[in-house]
Amino acid sequence: MSKHKLDDAALTFPYIHPPQRTCVCSYQVLPDHEQICCAICSSTFHMRCIANSDGMIRQMIYDAMQLRRSPMLGSLRWFCDQCSYSISEFKSNSATSVSSVSDEEGASSSTRASKRHTSSHRGACKPPVPANRIWRRWNRIPDNPSTRTSPASSHHFSVISYNILAKTLLKKNSWLYDRCDQSALNWPFRWSNLSQEIKSFNSDIICLQEVEGTDLEKDIRPYLESIGYVTHYKKRTGNLPDGVLIAVKTNNFEVLDVVPVNYFRAGDPLTDRENVGLICVVQMKSTDITICVCNTHLLYNPKRGDVKLVQLCTFLAEIDRVVKQHASKHMKLPAVVICGDFNSTPFSPIYEFVTAAKLVYNDLCMQELSGQGNGNYHPKLLPVPLLPDVLDIDKDCRFQEKDKSGRQQQQQTRGQAEQLDTIRHQVGEVKSCNDQHRGYEATTTQDEGITVDYIFYSSANQASVPPPSSTSDDDVSFTELTLKMRLSIPTSEEVARVGSIPNQIHPSDHLPVAARFTVNSHRQRQPQPKEPKQQRRARR
Repeated sequence: MSKHKLDDAALTFPYIHPPQRTCVCSYQVLPDHEQICCAICSSTFHMRCIANSDGMIRQMIYDAMQLRRSPMLGSLRWFCDQCSYSISEFKSNSATSVSSVSDEEGASSSTRASKRHTSSHRGACKPPVPANRIWRRWNRIPDNPSTRTSPASSHHFSVISYNILAKTLLKKNSWLYDRCDQSALNWPFRWSNLSQEIKSFNSDIICLQEVEGTDLEKDIRPYLESIGYVTHYKKRTGNLPDGVLIAVKTNNFEVLDVVPVNYFRAGDPLTDRENVGLICVVQMKSTDITICVCNTHLLYNPKRGDVKLVQLCTFLAEIDRVVKQHASKHMKLPAVVICGDFNSTPFSPIYEFVTAAKLVYNDLCMQELSGQGNGNYHPKLLPVPLLPDVLDIDKDCRFQEKDKSGRQQQQQTRGQAEQLDTIRHQVGEVKSCNDQHRGYEATTTQDEGITVDYIFYSSANQASVPPPSSTSDDDVSFTELTLKMRLSIPTSEEVARVGSIPNQIHPSDHLPVAARFTVNSHRQRQPQPKEPKQQRRARR
C-alpha cells in the first residue's frame, strides 16, 4: 500500500468540493466573459451550457451544476448547488433559474466579466447556510512531540462509522419521522445519497450499523465491491432484519480473521437481547502492520443500561481474546479501533468505562448508565456482581479458562480481595476520536441532539502480550496509532436548525463520524517468564 498523503485537497469534506478548472461539460474553457463563477468555491461554468436548451445539457444543469441567483442585497451573485441550494430546491425553481440565466446572457460582455470577477471574491457576499444541510470540516490534531514520528516510517489509513438507519426500523418506528420530508424516507432515495456520501469519504475502513440484510445483498455489497471493498457482515440474531458491516479496501488491506460476536445467551434477562458485534483483523499489504477493527450496535432502550454494559463487557472480552490469539500465533500485537453506535452519551458511566478501563458500579442505577434517561423512572440499582455466569467472563472482561474436567479456573487477577462491584477491561488505553466533548455536540437528533456514535482507538501495549514460552526468542511487533484528523461534530443547535432528518441532504437520522490515523510498528523482545526456584536449584 502506498503511503497516503494528508493533503488538504484529499481532506476536503464531501459537501465542500475543491474549485474546478474547467466547466462540468468538459468543453474547452472560454474567456472570462463567457463564464460565470460560483461565489463560494469558484467553480466555473459556461454561459452557453446554462442557456442551451438541449435535453442533455438541461439534465446536466439539474444534476451537476444547479446554478441559481441569490437575491442578497439586490446584487446578482451565483452559487452552485454544492455550496447553497439542494437539488430539490433547484428543481422546484428550475424554470425561473434558467430564464434568469438567459437574461444574464444578454447583458454586455464587460458587465458579465465584472460580475464574474466580483462574485469570485469569497468575502464579498456570503450566502445563507441552507436550512437542510449541516456543514462539517476536518480538524487537524496537533502533533505531540513525545509521539511524533518520521513521515518516512509511518503509514496512514482512514475510518468512517455510520448508522445508516435500516428501512424496517424506520417503518416500525414511523412516528419518530412524522416531521421529516416523507419523500426523503424511501430507501432508493436514501441509498442514492448514502452511496455518494460513503464514496466521497474514500475511507480505507467502513463500519456501518443498521444494515438490512435484503438491502445488503441488493444494493450495499455490490456497490461497495464495485468501488474496491471487501465486506463482512453480522446479522442480528432472532430473525431481526439488520446487523453490522465492516468493509475494507482490498488494494490497501488484507483481512486475516473475521469473528462475529453474539450477545444473546439464553437463561438470563441481562443477555436475552439480539444485538451483535463484528471483529476483523486486517493487515496492511505493504507492511506487517495489523489492526483489529471492531464494530457494534448496543441496545437502544435508555432504561436498560445494565444490558448495554453487559453487552459491552462481552464485546471487550471478545476483542481481548482475538488480540491475544493473534499475538500468540503471529507474534504481532495489533492496535484496536472500535466503531459503533453505543447508545450512550460522552458523560455516561458506559463511556467512562470504555475510556478509563475501570468502573465501580455499586451505587449506579441501570437507567443512568447510558446517559439517555430523562429522570422519569423508579431508580433500580445494578446487581452485584453484574456479569451473569452464563457469559463465562470475569470482572476483568476476560473469558474464564476451564480445566480438563470442564470446570472454570479461578484466575488470580489484581488481588482477589478487590470488591466485586468493580469491572475492568484489558483492551488498553482507549481514546475517543470525537471532539473534546463539551456536552452540546450531536451525532443524532435523538433527545434534541446527543452524541452516541464513536470511533475509539487503542495502541498495542506490552501488557496485552500473552506469556511466551520459556524457549521463545521471538520479538513481538507492536502497532502504534496516532490520531491525525477527525471530522468535526456539529452542536445540538446546528443539528436542530436543519429540522428532522433524514431529509433531502442527510439520508439517515445519524451523522457519520470519521477519523484519519498514522500508524507505526516497532519490535520489542518479549519478557521471559521467571524460572521456578526448584528448577534453578536443580540446574545448579
